[in-house]
Amino acid sequence: MTATLDAGSGLIAPGGDALIAVTQTPDPGWHTYWINPGETGFAADIDLTLPAGLKAGSTLWPTPRRLVYDGVVNYGFDQPVTAWVRVHNNSHLPARSVVPVAVHLESLVCQDTCEPVSFDLKTRLKIDPSAPAPAMPPSVPTAISAPASYALSGRTLRLGFSLPGDVALRNDFLHPQGAYVFSEDESLIAPAAAQTINAGPQGFTITLPSSASLLPDQATLVIAFPDGHAARLIAHKGSLPAGISVPTSQGRANAISTPMIWAVILAFLGGLVLNLMPCVFPILSMKLLALTRAGHHHALARREALIYGLGALLSFVGLSLMLDAARGLGEVVGWGFQLQSPFVTAALSLLMLLVGLNLSGLFEIGGSLQAAAGNQTLGRHPNLAAFMTGVLAVVVAAPCSAPFMATATGVALARGGWASIAIFTALGLGFAAPFVALTFGLTWMPSLAKRIPRPGPWMDRLRHLLAVPMYLAAVWMGWVFWQQAGPAGLGLLIVGTTLIAAALVVHRLPKTLRAACAVIGLALITGSALQTPAAPFMTANAGQTPFSEDRLVALRAKGQPVLVDMTAAWCLTCKVNERIALSDKRVLAAMQAQHIVYMVGDWTDRNAQITRYLTQFGRSGVPLYVYYAPGKNPQLLPQLLTPDIVLKTLKTGN
Repeated sequence: MTATLDAGSGLIAPGGDALIAVTQTPDPGWHTYWINPGETGFAADIDLTLPAGLKAGSTLWPTPRRLVYDGVVNYGFDQPVTAWVRVHNNSHLPARSVVPVAVHLESLVCQDTCEPVSFDLKTRLKIDPSAPAPAMPPSVPTAISAPASYALSGRTLRLGFSLPGDVALRNDFLHPQGAYVFSEDESLIAPAAAQTINAGPQGFTITLPSSASLLPDQATLVIAFPDGHAARLIAHKGSLPAGISVPTSQGRANAISTPMIWAVILAFLGGLVLNLMPCVFPILSMKLLALTRAGHHHALARREALIYGLGALLSFVGLSLMLDAARGLGEVVGWGFQLQSPFVTAALSLLMLLVGLNLSGLFEIGGSLQAAAGNQTLGRHPNLAAFMTGVLAVVVAAPCSAPFMATATGVALARGGWASIAIFTALGLGFAAPFVALTFGLTWMPSLAKRIPRPGPWMDRLRHLLAVPMYLAAVWMGWVFWQQAGPAGLGLLIVGTTLIAAALVVHRLPKTLRAACAVIGLALITGSALQTPAAPFMTANAGQTPFSEDRLVALRAKGQPVLVDMTAAWCLTCKVNERIALSDKRVLAAMQAQHIVYMVGDWTDRNAQITRYLTQFGRSGVPLYVYYAPGKNPQLLPQLLTPDIVLKTLKTGN
């Protein structure tokens, strides 16, 4: 890195000011830091040595950028940056006097590693009564005095900004979508927190999650707008100005302000609808198999239904606790985080295969269905089997979001604590209710129960047929795993699962050899999950642009319409929408005709940037579809799409 010093005109009037420019130029790929460096790093220290009568004042910095490295958010500059130090002349030196100015610069420059650097620089100023007042550098945010304040409510911080007197900035304050607020005070705003904007007739508010317990009485804030304008102002702790916020519209969730009772109701409804989502298809086999007993073994069927419901309910509560704990530790996670781990997808791929083999009758755990008919039991551990079916249903089905559910989970993750547990409990009750109610309905209505055939060979044939969805689910999980661990990881997974399947299916093998196959298979599967692909498997197809926050802001600043699609390989709802709606010829033709940028965010693996974007709309998982029409607020699309829904949005949005 290099550093230079520039005194501009080199003149300073008696009683006047001059600006001393200190420029840092990092090497390509390196970056320096702003006043508030963000989550890591430290700000540059600029120390001036001046003769008596001259005094260094405030340092003026340009607007920083959000620099994200491996999920860590910094505030700084990855290009040459100039800071200006104001120098005031209160001396009695005569005109034409030349005074020395020395600057000692301490800075930190980072790439994969960080290096502290220091420079000693010198220049001179000349006393000149005719020296003009220095002009404000254009890259420095415009200083304004518009009323601004902030308030903390629980774990939610709200910043409010009223319209400024500056005419050039009034339109930005009225249409602030895409703006970002930086705080010079490190304790006020968490750099990784998603900022949700809501505009009103007299300004706008920004809402974000916060872990702060105490707020400073005042803070200096910099607001960066997408068109390149920036404002610098001082905000105070207190009530927000009036007229700067309006209720959210166009279906956009506001997770912070949603009443708890409404969130709980939405969670229950979302759990009900989740049973109809494509994500739940893989575990339909086990549910249908259990229902075949409802007509003849009433007590057993009811007990298993309740235990299944308990397994599902406790699984949702467990997910709530894990999400809350992870966020408390500073992790950026969201709904469906479990399938972002290759260890989980590898385990599910193996589990689906084993369930399919069991349903095909290639190996047995406990007694057969015929034995169950005579003994009123299913296998050796029917209660455990029912409970684990509920757990598996949640693990496989939950990653995809459903209508009503998005707002509820957004509130749960935004508020955390007991609110999260209450919402996820309601979600679990809604998810378990249809199966439990159907089972009890069949056992309490003899006319329906009699329509179910008596146990016999047909049940084994049904079981073999229901094995097919489990095999397809195993292939699906293997495909997801391929994108997380690459071809080498998939190869190890296939060999490992084959060895374990052989140990269970090939009974002629000696017990020692079967045990060895199982152990080696588990070791290979564990090793497969440790593999990483050489490059991301899912890349943008023709006509698609990979999601980037900076790219989105730049496109909106140019007035470019953008359709954002947040998806994941493990989200079956996402894939169904892509196949039915987003790949429709009419939709593709409309996007091409209107020059709409189709931006796709892949959340298959953990991605803090995408998680923050989801949080901005009160969402905690995929799918999420957002349309940005030029000059308008973002418009959310439903989670279940049809070509007509997409076409209508693209038409009315413009």
